[in-house]
Amino acid sequence: MEKHDINSIVSSLLSGQKSKQPLCLFDLDSTLYNVSPRTQKILLEFCKDPEMVKAYPKETQTIPTISISTEDWGFAEALDRENFQSSITFFKDLNKFWRKYFFSNHYLEQDTLYTKATEFVKKVENLGFTIIYLTGRNQDLMREGSLKNLLRDQFPYTDNSSLIMKTDKKLNDSLFKSNIIDDLKRKYDKILFFENEPTIINKVHDDHPEVTLFFMDSTHSRQENIKNKIPTIKQDFSPLCQALDAF
Repeated sequence: MEKHDINSIVSSLLSGQKSKQPLCLFDLDSTLYNVSPRTQKILLEFCKDPEMVKAYPKETQTIPTISISTEDWGFAEALDRENFQSSITFFKDLNKFWRKYFFSNHYLEQDTLYTKATEFVKKVENLGFTIIYLTGRNQDLMREGSLKNLLRDQFPYTDNSSLIMKTDKKLNDSLFKSNIIDDLKRKYDKILFFENEPTIINKVHDDHPEVTLFFMDSTHSRQENIKNKIPTIKQDFSPLCQALDAF
């Protein structure tokens, strides 16, 4: 992390703690959690599925040799990197399988923490902030696994209101999160938000300029770039933990 980013984030936290009702929002996927292992596991399971092995013997032998990196969005970039080629039918079947299991509870336990993620969130809570996890994950399909991970990894968690998830599949994540923040502003006089997706950051910045935004530079949909320069974290919360320890 750049020193000026560390200083800016710490300054915002120390200033925010002076508010009557400070709130800190954290996204989950690719902000607190690296989801690449989840995708890796799903691809391996695809290659063990008897129906897929029979239909695509060559592909199911090759896929397990391809690694999903922390910067990959889904699996397509990893396959492109290895010049992997197959039929349209194969890619449709792979994508269908991946979507079925990625957006579900099945393999959420594969997600891994970014370095010092839990420690950092705890430090923010200790400054007096209410902690809420605001995620575009589907409530019906992913709440059980999401909660299990949060508790497994010892994140601060007060009650059901600590985890806000999407209930309308048709609502895009940017609008969903902006709407939630609109509601939260009625209770909290200072809101900080850690997020990895530029489309969401841009939407929240436009709709709620008073919200302090921080960008987790991990991976994202590539749909937009961040329009306004904001403090950036590089997949590691250690520098922030160290900086807060000095106060």
